[in-house]
Amino acid sequence: MVITLFVVSLSFLFFVVAGPSETWKECILTSTTAVPAGGTNYYCCNNAGTYQWQTTRPTTNDAACNGVDGDCDGFTDDDYVSDTSCYLPGACAAENIASTCVAGVETSCSTGTPAAETCNNMDDNCDGSTDEGLTQPTTCGVGACSGNAGIETCTAGVWGGGTCDPLAGASAETCDGIDNDCDGLTDEGVKSTFYRDADSDGYGNNTVTTAGCSAPAGYVSDNTDCNDNNINVHPGQPENCADNIDNNCNGLNDCQECDPDQSQYVCLNCVSDTTSGIWDWNTKTFQDAGIGFGSQLFESDNAACTAGSGGSCFDNTETAIGHKPPIATGNCCGDDANEYYKPDQYGSACTSSINDCVWSTNDIQGSDSGNPDWWCYLGAWDNCTAAEHIGKHYGSAVCAGSGTGWIIFPDLENEYPNGCSDGLDNDGDGEIDCADSDCAGSISGNVADESGPVFDATMTVMQTGNTDSTDVAGNYLMSPVNCSTSYDIIASKPEYVSSTQNIILNPEESKINVDFTLVKGTACEDDCTYAGDNTIHRECDGINECEFCDAALECGFCDKSKVGDSCDLAQPGWIREYNDAVNCGGFEAGCEIECAERCPKEKQKKKAKVTCEEENLIQVTKLVQYKGKLTKLVVAACG
Repeated sequence: MVITLFVVSLSFLFFVVAGPSETWKECILTSTTAVPAGGTNYYCCNNAGTYQWQTTRPTTNDAACNGVDGDCDGFTDDDYVSDTSCYLPGACAAENIASTCVAGVETSCSTGTPAAETCNNMDDNCDGSTDEGLTQPTTCGVGACSGNAGIETCTAGVWGGGTCDPLAGASAETCDGIDNDCDGLTDEGVKSTFYRDADSDGYGNNTVTTAGCSAPAGYVSDNTDCNDNNINVHPGQPENCADNIDNNCNGLNDCQECDPDQSQYVCLNCVSDTTSGIWDWNTKTFQDAGIGFGSQLFESDNAACTAGSGGSCFDNTETAIGHKPPIATGNCCGDDANEYYKPDQYGSACTSSINDCVWSTNDIQGSDSGNPDWWCYLGAWDNCTAAEHIGKHYGSAVCAGSGTGWIIFPDLENEYPNGCSDGLDNDGDGEIDCADSDCAGSISGNVADESGPVFDATMTVMQTGNTDSTDVAGNYLMSPVNCSTSYDIIASKPEYVSSTQNIILNPEESKINVDFTLVKGTACEDDCTYAGDNTIHRECDGINECEFCDAALECGFCDKSKVGDSCDLAQPGWIREYNDAVNCGGFEAGCEIECAERCPKEKQKKKAKVTCEEENLIQVTKLVQYKGKLTKLVVAACG
């Protein structure tokens, strides 16, 4: 037996040779546990002075949950650390449970279940943030802005910060039953005031009102009725000068407002006679000193106009007079400064204007009016009864002669008989006879060549500058053209020889059939005209000895272009305006040129003086053609 134990001891010693020598000795001597079965590794463990054999190698701590005292401290799993890695914050934190180790059995770490985030100032989804990303649609606004949409956000459990604009769509308040400015009030400050119209005359009572967007029944916008119980009393109503009522609401009674000429009531009851006299409406006796104005108005003989004084009212011829009636206005009270008794060389009447005239019938004729024989102007007559009166102007009338008499001053020269040939400025516009466009006529005709109508030929009246172009049928019309005793009409077109006709255009005449036949050819002559044509053409300058501003003339100044402007389509020898602001600016009358191969020069003015010692000076003015130019010729002679 001893030998067997020794052998076992030798076997043990083999396994613990690497361990601490003192420890394994104690295990051999004092171990409370048996040596592990043969063939198994075993270790000696000192647990607070108690030595035991075990099959696991001792560790620095006993953290593993396996029911073994791995660190030989006498306690099992005593260094175990609970797992909290599953913990969640927020609403999940209340259910956070760490892992445990009991008798070598480990329980897992657990936590709460996340929920959807809601606006409650809590972290419902356990992600560490509170109320994050929560938005919801919202509406706002009142009136016209009602139903405006927006988005609001949850912050700390409270919805707010919305993007809805309560004034989007707002506008100025108008009276339409809608809160246009979205302030919660409807039609504030824009309602109109309407006034009760009890008598339905369209005018309201300013003491009974209502407000609204439109007038309700029985109300109007006017508030000027002074009697809302009488349909015949309101502004604009004609004043009844016999009822002593303010019919037109102007605050005046009949005595204050009505003209005494209009009403017997006013004349007898309201008009105070400021002078002595007789005032009896019933007997139509009105005698008054009146108001003196020159020698043609009421005058007295300086005695009182009373029966007691034995005097009546007198005119300027010392003839007693009564109250005179004016034309169509009733009887004249004689109370106003413009109610005059006006005698005339032909009669007398009560009139309102010193400029009136009076007929022998006592009828009044207003100033600047009359009949064919007699015309009243500024209180005096003038007559149109003889040949020598023809052309006489008086007021707005002109004497047209026997059978026509006075006529209203014509607007047009040709409205006056023989007005375009009488040498008078009948319409007062400063132009006489043919110089007045009222007397103008027209010129028309056709232009053709050997093969038919000539299209786009240029037609020109040299003396007036009137132009036209022919249509596809070769026809032309120039209108208006002032009348004249001599006009040169030119038909021209490139590649044709121009053609000229001289015509007479009578006042208001429509001259027709002024026709032309053109011949092709543009050869320039030495006088600057085309072959077969007596008309100067600017393009002939420098051809066949035609020379504008010829150097041989030694002109002080001359511009070929300006000569062309002046003389193109004129005839040789005609005198035309020469426009040169630089060289002619120093001449009072400007410059002119004799077309086309002469020098421009200052215009010449010559005056003739005629003196008649014993005879009358006779002067006649005529419009004549001189060197292609319409000229006013004044002939004066003694006769």
